[in-house]
Amino acid sequence: MPIIWGQHTGYLYIQLRDYKNGDRKNEVMNALVADMSREEMLKLAEYFSKKAWPRSEYRTPEAEVPRARRAVAAGQCVECHLAGFLGHSVIPRLGGQQFEYLKKTMIDFKTKERANNSAMTDLFRTYSDEDLAVMASYLAGE
Repeated sequence: MPIIWGQHTGYLYIQLRDYKNGDRKNEVMNALVADMSREEMLKLAEYFSKKAWPRSEYRTPEAEVPRARRAVAAGQCVECHLAGFLGHSVIPRLGGQQFEYLKKTMIDFKTKERANNSAMTDLFRTYSDEDLAVMASYLAGE
């Protein structure tokens, strides 16, 4: 499960919209938003965005950090997700997100299991699953 408390309103709204439209698949979420209006989804996104981002106790193993930094630099992740991977507006915060969620999301984009952002699919297809796991660990520890 992802951390959504403190995530950006625009990003949360887009995800809810994508669940409603079927562009993003999750049995629970698709059913939850099926009858929601645009205004209800915006209010829900705003509600969660106003909560404080929780402080994670996750720490990236030191041995993984150099490889992760190279992978993150190659993907130019800070260009969109900014310093500290805090994101903005419609770009999600990744720093401090749940490790398992990040890893699964990256692999789902790579395999097209998640298909609501073709740029992420194209990017993650250039990485090995091991590199994605190291990147997820690094981001979770930020």
